[in-house]
Amino acid sequence: MTTLITAVAALSAVLVVGASCPNGSTPHGVDNVALEFKGMNTTMNSLLENSLAEVISNLRNQSLGCWPFGCKRTYTFGSRVPGDYMVGHGEARRAAIIPQDITVIVLYPESGECGKTISYVEIQATQLFRFGGADILDGGIGQRHIKIRVVAKLTIFIDVVASIYGY
Repeated sequence: MTTLITAVAALSAVLVVGASCPNGSTPHGVDNVALEFKGMNTTMNSLLENSLAEVISNLRNQSLGCWPFGCKRTYTFGSRVPGDYMVGHGEARRAAIIPQDITVIVLYPESGECGKTISYVEIQATQLFRFGGADILDGGIGQRHIKIRVVAKLTIFIDVVASIYGY
């Protein structure tokens, strides 16, 4: 009898967890992606000087590579699959007065809970040099949440655009 009660309790717990985690909060819509900046000293918000904002905007619209005023890096995880669509999107920019390492945490869904099943992630980072990288800290492809760390080394600005695809 105790085994039966334990089994029913365990099944109830599984059903409650499954019920509290529907497949995404927006059916066929795009959820927000949270972008958090970590470890920056003496920073300016997205209110960049017009000249720097214009340079970043121009870099966004050019092909991959580096120019005299910065580099555009693209980090990808997973691959597109038939039937997937953009389930999350976010963008933000920051500037610093002195060159430093800037870390951006990309979190989908924004609440950190359950989103759609993730198939592909593309993060475009425009920064001063091409030094840096990106890695998955939690969740991932095939899961319903993801946390990614993007690091731009020795830069005075970063502009990040994150696109999450899933189903």
